[in-house]
Amino acid sequence: MIQRIASQIETIATKIFSTNKVHENTKSESNSNIQTKDNCYAINEQKLIFGGVSGLAFGILDLRVARGALISKDVLPISATSMLVKGRPFGIPISAQYFGKYFATAFSKQIVGNSPTNETEDFNNKLKQGLMMTIINNSISQITDRGVVKTVVNAHRLPVPSQTATQLIPTAIFLKRDLFLYGGQALAEGLNGPSFYLSQAAIIGLTTTLHLAGSIAAADKPIIENITKIIREPRFGEILFLRTTRVGLTFALVAGPYGFLNKCGVSDETLVNFGIRND
Repeated sequence: MIQRIASQIETIATKIFSTNKVHENTKSESNSNIQTKDNCYAINEQKLIFGGVSGLAFGILDLRVARGALISKDVLPISATSMLVKGRPFGIPISAQYFGKYFATAFSKQIVGNSPTNETEDFNNKLKQGLMMTIINNSISQITDRGVVKTVVNAHRLPVPSQTATQLIPTAIFLKRDLFLYGGQALAEGLNGPSFYLSQAAIIGLTTTLHLAGSIAAADKPIIENITKIIREPRFGEILFLRTTRVGLTFALVAGPYGFLNKCGVSDETLVNFGIRND
């Protein structure tokens, strides 16, 4: 009798042990999958640092474009670098505003993740990344873009724009600009050859027009009249060059150092040897 009970206890213990072992194996496999998934969403510090530092370049470019759009040729222009260093619109250094803005923009793309399994997922993922970057960048742009106009106005002692102009009209214009800019560049990341360069030309044309319109509106000036005037003057060549540089730098922000340099012709092997991450 005792032997039979002992035998039954042994059988039950064996079943419990086997069940626990299967459960542990399943849990281990699940954790392994979660870890793999987490690795796909790992933060790339190189992209964050590049985003923050590139923000200072964005600031100089935006100040130069705003300066070219807002001051007349009779006014002595103040250096964009000087305005970036000295400007404190809304009590915050404009340089710090731009560093934080593009650090946050670079981070916003990474939290969406990038691990598609097919072309449809890849397309949808790029749309999500572009939308997330647009939301974050444009939210902060409502401060920094007005800060740029305020910095240029104060540095050159221009008439102070009305409160209505700086709050209402430019908001929708800057939102459209950023939607075309970041949504377009996120999708352009997967293009090559002529289609890539055509996409860049379209983005440059659309965003330059919208950026000028928003800046002029924020300065409380007529949009159509001033854009037409700018296009007819030699300064438009400089503005177009600056905006082209800015669009290229935005692609570098979206694609990251690895994607940008690879698109410029640097081989994968060279990038890996220099320690540049592709994630």
